[in-house]
Amino acid sequence: MIEQGEAILKGEDDPGLYIYSAQFKQYEGLVCDMMEFIWSNGGAVIDHKTGQVILDEHAVIRAVAFVRDSIIGKAAPRGAVNYEEPESLGLFIQGKAVFHRNWPYAWAVANDPEKSRIAGKIGVGPLPAFQGHNSASTLGGWQFGINRYSRHPEEAWQFIQFMTSQQSQKRLALESGLAPTRRSIYQDREIQEKMAHLKAFLPAFEKARPRPLSPVYPMISQELQRFFSRAIVVRRSDLSEMARATSTRIEKLLKLGSMIRK
Repeated sequence: MIEQGEAILKGEDDPGLYIYSAQFKQYEGLVCDMMEFIWSNGGAVIDHKTGQVILDEHAVIRAVAFVRDSIIGKAAPRGAVNYEEPESLGLFIQGKAVFHRNWPYAWAVANDPEKSRIAGKIGVGPLPAFQGHNSASTLGGWQFGINRYSRHPEEAWQFIQFMTSQQSQKRLALESGLAPTRRSIYQDREIQEKMAHLKAFLPAFEKARPRPLSPVYPMISQELQRFFSRAIVVRRSDLSEMARATSTRIEKLLKLGSMIRK
């Protein structure tokens, strides 16, 4: 990706053009983006077989260092450390970034000629991976759930069934640009005619992974946000030392999560 971007920048000769745009502000979006770099280098935050926090392993450190040293301030603007989805997409639709990482909704925005300078001139594909490893995407989406104390669980379940039905999923795709969660809809003739790009989205969805599973995930996310943000902002930071300290704190949180389960 970097090599292709550099070749394009050289050919365009535009000092305001960047290779990459994504979300690197200290918030949940940063965790999503950084997990994709980590997974795509064979790393992980937690070893799901042993339950151990492995944030300080070489694969993780190398992926984080790549973002710090090759993305922030180089492939992407230095200001990307303040980007959430709207800011990163804004750079892209102004024609100022070659590659862009975002959620499926961005396709409709980028192809809206009233909002985008690149409408009709973009493609989509899975995220790149480090050599010897496979592409991985962070599992996103808005989930439905029923509060265990609800006085209307049956009505809530009926609503969930309605929203996740074939008819609703297709309508949400056609009218709101949302990616369906049912595989069968990708084979629908009308969807294929009006939303041909979804075929290219599917491989990324199939490789999507969830963030660390824990009843105390919000606290784990706060630790990861602080670690990732400091790691990519402070150029000469000791990533291994920071990762070990963060791992220790996350391990304590996991023990708390285990107590909650019991």
